[in-house]
Amino acid sequence: YNASAVTEINCPGTVIIDAVAPRPTEVRLGFSRDLQADSLQANGAQFSINGLDVTSASLSGGNTVVLVTATQVSGAAYTVTVDETLLDASGNALDPEGRSIDFAGFTQGLRLRLTELSANIRSGCDLIELVALGAGSIEGYTLKERTSTILTFPAITVAAEDRIVVHLNSSSNNCNPSGAVTETQGKAEQANAQHEKNIDTAWDVWIEDRGLTATDNVFQVLGAEGFIQDAVLVSDAPIGTAASASERAAAAVVDAGEWTTLAGNVPDGGFVDDSFSAHAAQGLGDEEADGSTSLQRTEGQDNNHAGDWTGPAPASWGAVNAQNR
Repeated sequence: YNASAVTEINCPGTVIIDAVAPRPTEVRLGFSRDLQADSLQANGAQFSINGLDVTSASLSGGNTVVLVTATQVSGAAYTVTVDETLLDASGNALDPEGRSIDFAGFTQGLRLRLTELSANIRSGCDLIELVALGAGSIEGYTLKERTSTILTFPAITVAAEDRIVVHLNSSSNNCNPSGAVTETQGKAEQANAQHEKNIDTAWDVWIEDRGLTATDNVFQVLGAEGFIQDAVLVSDAPIGTAASASERAAAAVVDAGEWTTLAGNVPDGGFVDDSFSAHAAQGLGDEEADGSTSLQRTEGQDNNHAGDWTGPAPASWGAVNAQNR
């Protein structure tokens, strides 16, 4: 091959390739190429949506624009259009044929919420509890510790308010002496009478992870579509450095609108080191080693800050948290 063999180079323009509303006041637009950051106007004025005001726009990951909107009508048909002033990373305007895309207004589906955890149970037999907000299958939902996925849920069909208890270190004789496996057919599929570590009032899910980090940590639950549904920042002290993986996870959680300070804002520079520790839920690592105490969410409270959490308090695995009884 040589230069004379090339007669024309035709590179398709940048276009919007997808749009989704993960929250009632948020729309995420995916573009086919990275965008020029300084061409995006933070006030959202470059974007128009029929019947819906856009109040801000921000860039996430190079090729995703996050729009904040007025409250959407559930399931309503919307079209978002961007004007010619938004440029791709090469400084080119978007393809005129790819500046608009349709999406449906946010519809509340099945969500999982973190409700209780202990990272200090001896032998790494740590536990995490979640509650189902809605009913349906949780297949493909994921649970993350810091930036690592520790569980992808199998096909489990839950009812509203069902509890799910995730047991760690499933291959340990100390943690799982009876060889229990994940329940997929019912909460008492493997009853406590035969499997002493199982909880008959919850779906018992067993994973091989050998234990949770009990210093600074971030736990996230994501829906099958990959968006963060809930998260908690936790720490063993109100001051101190934080691991880079915790800080990266915290940044992702902030980007999803799932964590703030008690005042409802995000510190300059994000949740890093002392700022991470100061604004995280406290008490991680102070739980009793026998699992009799835990960190707990106040039931029904989801303000996305440390005020939602308390503990260590008497554990209530598989039931409404102790302080709410």
